[in-house]
Amino acid sequence: MRALIANPERKEGVTVRIELKDAAGNVVAAEICKMNAGDAEAKATLYVHDPILWNGIERPYLYSLEAAIESGKKIMDTLAIPTGLRYFRFDGDKGFFLNGKQYRLNGVSRHQDREGIGNALMQAHHAEDMELIKEVGANSIRLAHYQHNQYFYDLCDRAGMVVWAEVPYITRTSELPGYAENAVSQMRELIKQSYNHPSIVMWGVQNEIGMFPNEKPLTEIVRTMHRTVKELDTTRATTQAQIMMIKEDDPANWETDIVAFNQYHGWYVGQTSGYDAFINAFRAANPHKCLGYSEYGAEGIVKWHSEEPKVKDYSEEYHAKFHEEVMAIFNRYDFVWGTYVWNMFDFGSAMRDEGGVKGRNNKGLVTFDRKIKKDAFYFYKTLWSKSPTLHIASKRFEQRATGAITVKVYSNLGTVTLYVNGRKLETQQSDSNIFLFNVKLETCENRITAKSGALEDEACFTKADKPNEAYVLPESEKKKGINLDFLDSDSGENVKNWFSDVLKGTGKPKELVRTEGCFSVFDKMSEIMKNPKGERFMRENLKPLVENGMFAMMSSSSLKDLQKFQKESLPDELLYAINEKLSQIKK
Repeated sequence: MRALIANPERKEGVTVRIELKDAAGNVVAAEICKMNAGDAEAKATLYVHDPILWNGIERPYLYSLEAAIESGKKIMDTLAIPTGLRYFRFDGDKGFFLNGKQYRLNGVSRHQDREGIGNALMQAHHAEDMELIKEVGANSIRLAHYQHNQYFYDLCDRAGMVVWAEVPYITRTSELPGYAENAVSQMRELIKQSYNHPSIVMWGVQNEIGMFPNEKPLTEIVRTMHRTVKELDTTRATTQAQIMMIKEDDPANWETDIVAFNQYHGWYVGQTSGYDAFINAFRAANPHKCLGYSEYGAEGIVKWHSEEPKVKDYSEEYHAKFHEEVMAIFNRYDFVWGTYVWNMFDFGSAMRDEGGVKGRNNKGLVTFDRKIKKDAFYFYKTLWSKSPTLHIASKRFEQRATGAITVKVYSNLGTVTLYVNGRKLETQQSDSNIFLFNVKLETCENRITAKSGALEDEACFTKADKPNEAYVLPESEKKKGINLDFLDSDSGENVKNWFSDVLKGTGKPKELVRTEGCFSVFDKMSEIMKNPKGERFMRENLKPLVENGMFAMMSSSSLKDLQKFQKESLPDELLYAINEKLSQIKK
């Protein structure tokens, strides 16, 4: 251990007494360091026989490390720091290990702001957040994307949360001078301020840098930040959150000790099966390397509901369905060392206007005011928590204009019995924690009761003559969100008409070819847009894409890369036709 000492009067004969005490106050190790007048730090090595390890949420045992500066018989200063003893590693095939045992990191990301308060939080607010995170059963937290209050790090130590701490180096590199110095400075300060927290296992060096074209090379950025961390702390891992445009074989992925990705298959792009495809592509490109998911999620707004939930309806039902599908995928792979739901709580975001809610990201498992736990919260609780859990989903979707409905119940108890208006309907068993009951609605109110062991939950569904429009997001609001489904026929355009000129007179070649000195679908769209003829082609033939609000971000990718996310929008025939046209434009 190292203790930094300030001795401006350059006093001689100063000693530093260091003691490690267990939870009962017993001294288990001690050392006295003699200081010379010019010394700026004291170094000591303490040996603890048969230590009690800080073992995550199972047993977050804390010692107290106490230091006192003594000059003669006078105590000049004292300091006591709670600390935990633990060791960890990341394994290429089995993921994360804590104290020698495999320990899957079931994590949530946390933004600390809340409705009506912003970031002006009191300790009670931090404590409430921690209680909700503990209730859902998470064992790890990604503290995005900035230094959080030291009190919350203390709570993480005491709760046994494995923490990913990071600096606000996000999205794109500033064009102002001194950007590197600022990022490095913040990294140094974060480590110095938070070094003693046993909960912190990872230092995050960047989030989604490389989103925009013409960036400073990602490899150089990450290498600089990684080097900065290792100068101050060799005991922890460096990590990074890669934007979904970064490929599985990008060299920048391995400039940090471990890597994780922010991906939104099934929300911004494609279907949830995209996670399966990427995980397998990553493994093929990086044998015996482990992978993390730093962000994944979908918007879920508790006033919107659907009998047939689908992408972009913003319903609470799709929000839950998304998480059910994604977790089924993640849990199949041991080398996925950890996953972090984006986000634990809805949070403020001035740029957003989605789902009929302005200035807010609604991907949380809990609402912005912390008052409502969405259905997906209970799904995760059944997966992660040891607390017996039983929850009927879609309670807020009360009025139903159908003769029968599917009642979904989440439980980790293995068996659930459902009652309708006091009459037993059925008993089911499930090892997926998801129970689906077909219920015929009566003309009156339908009181639904789920029972399992000593637990009971209730809901009430009313049969309506026609669908209640108050449950459905208006079509005018659906156009406002971030949307990569740029060729979706729901947008009111005809896909075939958009590309009639592109497809005219072209056949489907056997393979995509690159013509030397000319553009192709393998070139970054940003590079094509720099060329006058290339820009004209893009604007005339790919108008829905170029005018999409996310094009500035997407243009750092090629059309071939984009097809991985939007296979439905960029079928092979269309991609071949575009490539043939681009090959006629010289660079």
